[in-house]
Amino acid sequence: MSAGLNYFGTPKPICLFIAAMKDENSAARERYNDVFNNIVIRAADLAKMEPRQMLSNKPGMIVGQIFTAINDAKLVIADLSDDNT
Repeated sequence: MSAGLNYFGTPKPICLFIAAMKDENSAARERYNDVFNNIVIRAADLAKMEPRQMLSNKPGMIVGQIFTAINDAKLVIADLSDDNT
């Protein structure tokens, strides 16, 4: 990582959206995409932040990567709805 850049490689403040997905072609994934594309991106643009997503459908994602991304983010939004966690 270069000096002044965050986990995602941008100096702009990050609005991070996190969700865990069990299936690539599920209703939860469709809802996730709708929330990210229609709410998170618009809110981040209004706040002059860079919208980013941390999405994994694989168990065992490296915890250190998650903590680093959260630490670098100015705002974190996590989808904990339904049986999504």
